[in-house]
Amino acid sequence: MSIKRRRIQNIFPIILSIALPGIGMYSNAQVHEMTNYRLVSGWAVASTVFYFLWLTFWKIWGVEQKIYRVGAFCLLIMVMILLPHIAAHFGHELPESKTLASVRAFMVMILMISIQFAMKSQSSIAKLQLEKQTLLSENLRVQLTALQHKVDPHFLFNSMNTLLAMVKRGNKNSEQFIISLSDFYRQTLKNNENTTLPISKELQVMKSYLFLMKSRNVQGVNIDIDVPAEVQTKHLPTLALQIALENCFKHNSMSSKHPLNITVQADDDEFITVTNNIQPKFGEEVKSGLGLDLLKKRYSLLGVEDAVSIDQSEDTFIVNLKMLKL
Repeated sequence: MSIKRRRIQNIFPIILSIALPGIGMYSNAQVHEMTNYRLVSGWAVASTVFYFLWLTFWKIWGVEQKIYRVGAFCLLIMVMILLPHIAAHFGHELPESKTLASVRAFMVMILMISIQFAMKSQSSIAKLQLEKQTLLSENLRVQLTALQHKVDPHFLFNSMNTLLAMVKRGNKNSEQFIISLSDFYRQTLKNNENTTLPISKELQVMKSYLFLMKSRNVQGVNIDIDVPAEVQTKHLPTLALQIALENCFKHNSMSSKHPLNITVQADDDEFITVTNNIQPKFGEEVKSGLGLDLLKKRYSLLGVEDAVSIDQSEDTFIVNLKMLKL
């Protein structure tokens, strides 16, 4: 419960305890015949009784068993209805008839129970909303983590194939490839708890990834990166650039005669674009791939729609990623 709501909950019954007896006494014609002393003292006693009744009712609401809670309410209401008759029996003079006093007591307690029921209901609704929001946030976090991890096995499989080919050829960079692969996964695991990353960190991870991919064929890939420093403070979903680049390598061939040309640039203040020339692998049609579909879902879980768009021509394939301001 917030401090403001708790403060209102503490002050409200005091105000009500003072106001209601005053209104009741003002509406009673016989009260105008009473002395000031009796008027003030009667008001003080009524306010005190009302306040303690409020606290008692509030405690009763905390009883877990409904049957006991209802029984306690009924018992207390019965006692308050009979109280004017008991007071009159012992010779205490009332400013109104016993029946009218009992009716007033009954109405006041019904009003009190109704107000407390409304307050409890509002508090329960607020608590449920908070729990729902917490559960939703946790669910989104789990879903985002799951979507992040779905891309990793595919990349690891490709990396192992590349390493196997390098070892078979006796490539002297095999050891460096293993070190770079370890460094890449160290970075991705370090940032795995984050749903987004600044573009500056995304570029660091992307460059490590590109080293691994270029090791497959150094002359088969040309990379041009043009992302101004002023936009690098914005964010992207974690590993978004790596996913877009992975899509380029997954669906296109590369060779020294026909290199895969990739451009990463910020074309405006909203999107980063990853562009590649289309060189379909033999027997495969150009398509967006699973990675981009998962990336769209991750943006959606972050509450950002239409954040991934694809522009395709006969020769080029462009992926536009919306930059996030956090």
